[in-house]
Amino acid sequence: MDIDISEKEAYEIYNAVRESISPPTNPLLLSKAQVFFAKEGKPKMAACIAQWLVQVEGGDVGYETWRKLCEI
Repeated sequence: MDIDISEKEAYEIYNAVRESISPPTNPLLLSKAQVFFAKEGKPKMAACIAQWLVQVEGGDVGYETWRKLCEI
């Protein structure tokens, strides 16, 4: 997977997921942002995006888990 995503784009995706403001639903884009944060050593940010990706793919992540992962 080509992971050329800018820091700005990754943070925009993270903030959209974190704040539930029209987060993207493209799994490839979400995965790129997740990998960006993992490589930056920010596992909690990567996990926040990962939980949204699970939901996009039809899974269910509870509100409390979302709050903890996205530090709400």
